[in-house]
Amino acid sequence: MTLDVEQIVREVLARLSAARPDKAHGATREILATPAGAAKRLVLSERVIALEQLRGRLAGIDSVQVCRGAIITPAARDFLKDNKISLAWQVAPAGGPSARVERSGISAVAGPANIRPALVVGVAETTWDPARALQPLTAAGHSVSRVAQSGLCTVTAEIADAVGKGGQIGLLFTSETAVAMSAANRVRGVRAATGDSPATIAAAVAAVGANLLILDPKARGSWELNRIVGDFVRGAPRTCPPRWQAILSES
Repeated sequence: MTLDVEQIVREVLARLSAARPDKAHGATREILATPAGAAKRLVLSERVIALEQLRGRLAGIDSVQVCRGAIITPAARDFLKDNKISLAWQVAPAGGPSARVERSGISAVAGPANIRPALVVGVAETTWDPARALQPLTAAGHSVSRVAQSGLCTVTAEIADAVGKGGQIGLLFTSETAVAMSAANRVRGVRAATGDSPATIAAAVAAVGANLLILDPKARGSWELNRIVGDFVRGAPRTCPPRWQAILSES
């Protein structure tokens, strides 16, 4: 049986609108003011972006900006691509003083530079508990979420999806770093890195502008691990170096 994703989305949105007529789809639509001749961006705050949200709204628009974690249906993505309209991910709330937009591997910042991108964490093929390594990050105000601990394939896929599509940064702790690296880097928008020491990890992260760090927690002590994790998160978000964008494209 073939599922019509767009039809399912339309039915869900219709039911939400009927239940909350004063907040149809929970949407906020804003066309950012730009100088004459500059690109115009349509800002959408819906959590689900379907083809229905795009039709009739893109006249004169060069890019569509959606909130971090928004789900974009395949038909909506194809529609944007066919109309040569780029997709931007917002890492801070719409209209906020520290809004950051990640677009095609290039990061543009408006406002203060003290943005803490959301972090998604996964653990697979190890019994190690990441709570101690994550505690300093949550204490510093970072938004940290964990995917359910299950098989390596499932955990890697969930983190890669959050990083590649949702604009988050990721940490994956596993004893199978080579397998996880290979799987994660198949996902568009993911630039995963790993290494054997703080120096090699820092070099790998910088080389590709990594947004996902994969570590074997049993291979290093707690102090070293906390340092590596802290440095990776504090330095994010990173962008793909211009010289490698052709082969590490996020578009």
